[in-house]
Amino acid sequence: MVKIPVFKTVGEVFVFPIANFFGLLRRTGLVTFLLVLSSVFAVPVLLENQMANIEAQEFGTHLTLMFLFVLAMIVLFYSNLLNGTIQVMARHSMAKRSLAFAGRELRFLMLIPFSLVVALASTIGFIILSVVVSIITGEEVRDLNRKLVVGVFPIGALVWFFFWVWLNIRLAPLFGFIALENRFAVRDAWRASRGNFWRIFAIIFLVWVGCLVITIPGYVLGAIFVPIDLSGLAGFDLNSSESVRKLMELSQYMQRWNNFVLPFSIYGLFAITAAIGKVYLTLVPSSNADEKNMEQEVPPETRVEPS
Repeated sequence: MVKIPVFKTVGEVFVFPIANFFGLLRRTGLVTFLLVLSSVFAVPVLLENQMANIEAQEFGTHLTLMFLFVLAMIVLFYSNLLNGTIQVMARHSMAKRSLAFAGRELRFLMLIPFSLVVALASTIGFIILSVVVSIITGEEVRDLNRKLVVGVFPIGALVWFFFWVWLNIRLAPLFGFIALENRFAVRDAWRASRGNFWRIFAIIFLVWVGCLVITIPGYVLGAIFVPIDLSGLAGFDLNSSESVRKLMELSQYMQRWNNFVLPFSIYGLFAITAAIGKVYLTLVPSSNADEKNMEQEVPPETRVEPS
């Protein structure tokens, strides 16, 4: 069984964006530019539009449109950024492209319904638990649900958090399968990470902490040039349009902060993605990925079948 080195991997991950700057620029430069452009210009426009419609009946509609816009950003930008970074790391043929939206990016979309299925399964489990306890105790399911939500929700949320972390660690190689082999290989990703849970967890955790440290200068610059007054949030009431307006104003200030943090965040995003790619490249036999890569590059009519 292959054991992935923790500290060596973390060190390589933070060096990777610098050592492969031009490769990343060629493969993800356009995507990164669009991401910065949307963050600096498009999101503030949406926030201003939200503030102008807080008291209008169309507020919910605008909020939905904003959510759909962010979802589109995730699909278009981050799928290309994640796939492109892993492809550059693996010296894959797709690394020569500047932008892609094909099978790999569509398979990235499958992560969304996959997450929804996991959440739905948890909800169904909660309902079944309520019904079983109701049958045993003879208490109404509605009253029992209320008690469970109040009494068990904090514990349940904590359990769900650890379960979600555990699931993401076990499926960490999945991004590599999508980016390099064009497969949504949940079973293969699960098998590849077997026996390396704590090592992968340590890598992701250390890289995540390192990325937080890296963004500190951006927040310091934001605090200096865009000071924020939080006193207006005292007595916040979600049902009050004035309170919601103050919250939106705070979001606008935080968006201006984001302009200072964004360069550091992008570097951190490359580092985290490189960590996921490194996990895949270490745990999945390279010959397997190479063969699939060659199958994609060589046209069927030019292949020579072994005799």
